[in-house]
Amino acid sequence: MRKDVVIWIFALFFCAAFSTATHEIRSQQPVTLRVGWTGEPDSMNPFVAVSTEYYEIMLLTHNILIEFGRKLEPIPGLAEKWESSPDGLVWTYHLVKNAKWHDGQPFTSKDVKFTLEYVIDNQMEMFSDYVSHVISVDTPDEYTVVLTTDTPTATMEAIWIPILPEHIWKNIDPKSIQTYEETHPIGTGPFKFVEWKKGEYLKLAANDDYFGGRPAIDEVIFVHYANSDVMIQALKLGEIDVVSTVPPTMFEDLSKTPNIKTLSSPQIGFDELGINAWDTSLTKNNPDLPDLADIESQGNPLLLDKRIRIAMSHAIDRQKIVDIVLLGHGTPGSSLVSPGTPFWHLDLPQEQQYEFNLEKARKILEDAGYMDRNGDGIRESKDGKKLEFRFYLRSEDANSVKAGQMIEGWFKEIGIKLDSEVMDDSTLGDRVMDNGNFDLFIWGWGGDPDPSFILSVVTCPQILSWSDCNYCNSRYDELFRQQSTILDRNERQKMIFDMQRMFYEDSPYIILYYNLSLQAYRTDKFEGWVEDQPVGVVMAYNRGTYMNLHLKGTGEEKKTGVGMGSVLAGFTLLWLIGWLRRNTSW
Repeated sequence: MRKDVVIWIFALFFCAAFSTATHEIRSQQPVTLRVGWTGEPDSMNPFVAVSTEYYEIMLLTHNILIEFGRKLEPIPGLAEKWESSPDGLVWTYHLVKNAKWHDGQPFTSKDVKFTLEYVIDNQMEMFSDYVSHVISVDTPDEYTVVLTTDTPTATMEAIWIPILPEHIWKNIDPKSIQTYEETHPIGTGPFKFVEWKKGEYLKLAANDDYFGGRPAIDEVIFVHYANSDVMIQALKLGEIDVVSTVPPTMFEDLSKTPNIKTLSSPQIGFDELGINAWDTSLTKNNPDLPDLADIESQGNPLLLDKRIRIAMSHAIDRQKIVDIVLLGHGTPGSSLVSPGTPFWHLDLPQEQQYEFNLEKARKILEDAGYMDRNGDGIRESKDGKKLEFRFYLRSEDANSVKAGQMIEGWFKEIGIKLDSEVMDDSTLGDRVMDNGNFDLFIWGWGGDPDPSFILSVVTCPQILSWSDCNYCNSRYDELFRQQSTILDRNERQKMIFDMQRMFYEDSPYIILYYNLSLQAYRTDKFEGWVEDQPVGVVMAYNRGTYMNLHLKGTGEEKKTGVGMGSVLAGFTLLWLIGWLRRNTSW
């Protein structure tokens, strides 16, 4: 064999070995996606948590039976396929056979049965409306679940309940669920929970055994920032890769920053002025609401007068809030289901809306007998009670504070005094959701692709659970029960429109605006960002970005590793060829 051939064979073998070695060195460095946010999960307990941040973590660590695709269509989750009986009463879900819990235990149909029955049997209001018509959960084998309903049900492909491990949750007493603290959630999802240092970061790691295929990235770290200014600066410096929410005031400037892409997407949800409309005469000693039987409202009873709420609605210039607070990144609000799901959204004609009109607001109050009897600028009821209300705003959301200041000014002009207080989400959640100790607040809602969720949160049984306005209307509740049983979309739409109109006229919410989702991400490190409509690249309804994201071929990490390896290989190869030529005689 010729000497040159031997040299080149040896050289090729050496380069392959060197390349493998450098690849192994590089692979020891985890590929980490850093997400910036100014909020945090309010809990890791799925039966208590309500924040958007929690649901993002749940989406990554857990699975539901049927999930949502990029167009919000049903796609396989833990159920790889499903079908219903001709009469629509029996739904059969065929489960994946290769899923494992993060602790290594196998996932089976018993886990689905346990989770759904845990919700049904214990009336877990956070999720009970999803399965309100289910009368039995059967498991003919380890990978089949059969749900039987008492009526045909329109939402059996949209059961947004995270499936939980029976071997863990069977030991958790449902009676103590409100105080139970989940410290290390175990799911079947593509990422495993690692740790959460409140006020600093929350860390997830890729699940090597995920039945849907391992993500390309190794870690996701959600970095908490005290305010948006610091978070946006961190994005510009490359300390984080994406931010879940960009303030409107920073959006235009950020869009001009090199290596950063901004997104403005529709969003399923809204921000609202919530009003405590809890009428205990409707809930006290009500046999259908046993948990509320002996509880008194802690809200101002004046707010039970619908005329005050309607006057408030007339005193808010929603368009001005959109223009000034959102800088045009939104549309004025009206009905309960947002235009993010256009088929279900009631687009109220302008003449049917409570338009901005301070004079009309004053007249409504005066006709109702609310007058400023002592000249202090605050109206009183006939028995001398002032129209003065507690008003809570969110420290994590500068938009709510700005909008609140504008509303406070308008209300002052019609003789209503607001005592504003800014607090963090956790404190506000305690006052609003846990004990109803509030008068007014500004907060917001996301929603499911199906409207049932957002419609359900203002039903009577959701008081002190999902409901944040404590609205109770038996006619509304009846329509809610009926709409979920209507399989014809057009017929169901008509009933949902009726519900939205009823809720709008009663005004326990004054929906301020439908905001756009403003996000931004860096373009110089990763590729594979999935820009979903609605929402964006994160905080969406599926895991597209997290599952598709990978390092760019020209990213800094690869460039450094491959470049140095090539240099070393080149020098070594030249030395080797010279040595062989000098020290061989053939």
